[in-house]
Amino acid sequence: KFIFKIAILFLPLTLVMWSLGQYDNCFLNEQPVDINRIKTAEKFDSLDCLFAGSSYSYSGINPLEFDSLNWECYNLSVSGSGVYFIELLVEDYVVNHKLPERMIIDISPNTFSGHSDDWYAYPVHRYLHIPRSHEEIVMRYNTFDDYFRLLRKSAYKGISYFFSSDEFNNLNVSDSMRFYRGYYKKCTVQDTSSASDGFSSLNFLKSAEFDQIKLSKLMELIAEYEQKGVKVYWFIPPVQQLNACFSERFQKKYADALYKLRSLSLEITVDHSIFQLTDFRNADHLNCSGASKLSRQIVDYFKKG
Repeated sequence: KFIFKIAILFLPLTLVMWSLGQYDNCFLNEQPVDINRIKTAEKFDSLDCLFAGSSYSYSGINPLEFDSLNWECYNLSVSGSGVYFIELLVEDYVVNHKLPERMIIDISPNTFSGHSDDWYAYPVHRYLHIPRSHEEIVMRYNTFDDYFRLLRKSAYKGISYFFSSDEFNNLNVSDSMRFYRGYYKKCTVQDTSSASDGFSSLNFLKSAEFDQIKLSKLMELIAEYEQKGVKVYWFIPPVQQLNACFSERFQKKYADALYKLRSLSLEITVDHSIFQLTDFRNADHLNCSGASKLSRQIVDYFKKG
């Protein structure tokens, strides 16, 4: 009886939160660059190459460099992406577009970390061409512990939407995002005197556990799109000393994962030795100088073909 009374008490509150949360994707108070990238992707079809990955791709790959191959490319990479974000973003893209000829994914330790694919911090599922509900996400990816946090955040954003101006809520596709085809151009150079501080802020990664389920899902994803006729490639982006932020146990499992991926799909080998401190905008992300170097390496890979 006690449990029943508690359920009756909280059910109306939950329903109110859920109803308000249906308007959360009308309130654009966070991730404007990522959301803009997702919206802009609708304008690009019949791609020769789709980049699907994390911030290491959207900071490090400039699709304009691929014009020398006469390729139409788009960079559909968003903050915090692990395997699940990639799966969902590509799945949403291909619903209303032709399958790209090639797909290129960045692979880093974060790809398989529990700290990536954070639906609460980066609710990209609510801003897709076909928005996905929290219920679908928690059931599909077994993240039930996050459900009420997601619901509460969406309710707050729904309330904010009703009390904010239309101008604030309308996100127009930016000319810059369209011109650079999803690439985030930032040319600032990291302060070398505080570079070590940048890695100190990543110390929380020491406690990260390697997610074998994400590795299995990535391998399934590669096999699925290869079967559909999409050639899938992957590369390891320059991230300076990021790997050292993870435990030795994690690094060993990550090395094993790379071995498995090399047996399944083609790796675009990147020469990390050519990147200098001045090629980074912060501890682990390239600036426009580094992006130019990385993009040209990948272009050269396909030119040698």
